[in-house]
Amino acid sequence: MSEKWLAGLGAFALGLVCACGGSDSSGPQQRSMVPAQPRQAAQQGDNRAPEVTQVRLEPSRPGPGDSVEARAVASDPDGDPVKLSYRWTVNGRPLALSGSTLPGGTAGRDDRIEVSVVASDGLADSQEARARASVEARAPSIVSVSFDAPEQTKPGDDVSALVDVAADDSSLPQLEYRWFVNEREMRDRKRTFSTAGLKRGDRIVVKVRARDGDALSETMSSKELVLGNSPPKIAGIPKAERDGEAFRYQFEAEDPDGDRSLRWRLTESPPGMTIDPIYGIATWRPTKEQAGTHAIEVEVSDNQGLGSRLRFEVTAKVTEQRPGDAGQAPAAPAAPARES
Repeated sequence: MSEKWLAGLGAFALGLVCACGGSDSSGPQQRSMVPAQPRQAAQQGDNRAPEVTQVRLEPSRPGPGDSVEARAVASDPDGDPVKLSYRWTVNGRPLALSGSTLPGGTAGRDDRIEVSVVASDGLADSQEARARASVEARAPSIVSVSFDAPEQTKPGDDVSALVDVAADDSSLPQLEYRWFVNEREMRDRKRTFSTAGLKRGDRIVVKVRARDGDALSETMSSKELVLGNSPPKIAGIPKAERDGEAFRYQFEAEDPDGDRSLRWRLTESPPGMTIDPIYGIATWRPTKEQAGTHAIEVEVSDNQGLGSRLRFEVTAKVTEQRPGDAGQAPAAPAAPARES
């Protein structure tokens, strides 16, 4: 029995030494601890840095006040998860931002935006990848085009374009005007267009485009504006002409639309005065009792019923009878007193 016990004790002692190690410099103990550290160092040295393969900004051409997002693609050759960090600058000035979005309103017109992106796997960082963009003026948008014109626009009236424009910033876009009459483009390029020289029924259209720097809006056209009828105009107060014992007034008028069928009438006159409705000749034979000042108002109208009036005054006086003349001399109207 003593032999079996000793053998078992020897086996137990050997197993204890191998498991515990210690500072003893015996050969077997040193060899059991050496392999651990070289393996850990090899794992650390094999780690490879991640790589940012793509960075772009959305939108790529931002407008004033736009929010801009950086979209980056990164990968790790060891398959490790990566974390992205962002660094933003505007006109070279660093911003206190670390996220992937540049808030709206941060950059204005003509500002330069840049973002730098770095990927990390916790042990190593990638090289920086950058994306840049310039804030451009966005093309304005024309909402509507209409006319600022008299209710019954007629030849000779001035017509102005009324334009409603939507723009992204406080700058005022430049408006470009093109005027058309009966589909034929005119030379006028201003906001106000004169219809002098046109005629009734002519059709007017204005086309407008807005410019903000190099940014141009779409062209928008107005609706057609059709010129209405223009009244004839009386040339002035005619001189009284003697016709026997009567006096004549030859009225004349011009019609901008070329109407020739003009009609005349007296709206106010002294008793006994008449007017030819077609030729515009007023005739008056004043009596002695009509000496004094009288108001006369004459009206001319075209075949559309549109007309104009002329009002003035004349003074009639009694002329003395010359020796040898028989009868009563009529009252002679003097030159018109005034026009109204």
